[in-house]
Amino acid sequence: MRELIASEQLVRTRRARFGATIRSAGIGAVLTGIVLFACGTAVRIFLVTN
Repeated sequence: MRELIASEQLVRTRRARFGATIRSAGIGAVLTGIVLFACGTAVRIFLVTN
């Protein structure tokens, strides 16, 4: 019985870590997209005005 409880706790821990990893990767992707969009907009404005 202890082994079953321990394995269930291990599965929960792994799921929680995986969820946190996916969340942080998503946040990183969104931030990267925002930065790249801003850079692209700045370059486009620079090229149009010069």
